[in-house]
Amino acid sequence: MTYPTFKFPLPNLDISKAYLFGSSIEKNGNDFDVLFISDDFEGVSRIKRAEKIKLNFPSINIDPVCVSEKEFTRLTNQNSHFLTEILKSAILIYER
Repeated sequence: MTYPTFKFPLPNLDISKAYLFGSSIEKNGNDFDVLFISDDFEGVSRIKRAEKIKLNFPSINIDPVCVSEKEFTRLTNQNSHFLTEILKSAILIYER
């Protein structure tokens, strides 16, 4: 599988980190799972977060997981199984 070019920074969001994960890494998926971390997601619904991300990548079949910096820190401190599984095999594709 060839990975698409994810261009950063994004014009409408201040992303601090982005990770490619899941079937995207294993090369057997038909979409790209990406974890985005941004303070801009604070107080924004999960659906609106995903919509904002998808606006930046209209030609890529992307399945975004969007968390704020606070949420990322809280999930990390709680040893979230979900986050641990994502980060176990994730590839950092952007860091501000």
